[in-house]
Amino acid sequence: MDLALYESIFRFSEALTAAYDRLGEVRQRQANVTPAAAPGEHFETKDGRFLVLAVANTPMFHRLCSAMDESSWLNDPRYATPEARWRHISDLNERVRCWVNSKSVSELQERLDQAGVAYSLVYSIEDIFADPHFAVRGNIVTVDSPRIGPMKMQGVVPRFVGVEPRPISPAPELGQHTADVLRSMLGLSDDTVRALAERQIIGLSHDR
Repeated sequence: MDLALYESIFRFSEALTAAYDRLGEVRQRQANVTPAAAPGEHFETKDGRFLVLAVANTPMFHRLCSAMDESSWLNDPRYATPEARWRHISDLNERVRCWVNSKSVSELQERLDQAGVAYSLVYSIEDIFADPHFAVRGNIVTVDSPRIGPMKMQGVVPRFVGVEPRPISPAPELGQHTADVLRSMLGLSDDTVRALAERQIIGLSHDR
């Protein structure tokens, strides 16, 4: 596998590259809106959570209209095509914002799921811990720290199919491997390593 850290994010920049190549367009900051989705934003729910909607095509928009009981939008020329909806993104997002803000997460999930609308909730770390998908994927692992005991942290990705991931070790203590390196790579004896430590030329961890 040959993968740079930035490449996984660059791949998600959708039409950014093509727009610059063909149109010379340099996109500026535009918060959470994008020409690829109208309506599209992070909308606050009645109970203080945030719901992400990115309606990128007309069939999905029709499903959203059904979920919102807004059948009149289907015949509104302002919302007839993705391009038209983008031209009226501010008005459209405001209408969706008012609807989302009037409902709890459970109400929204029921309506959107029933209508087949794609959405996501913005997760806190508490939500991540409670999500069984993160657990099944092994995204949260336990590391045994010699200083503070067992603690949870993010697992390592990506993984290879059929290869069992190695357990994550805590960061080494200062001087923890000094003696091993001096013995194995420089061939120093235990007495020499001990003498260097006593003269404070090298530092060893407490268990050495």
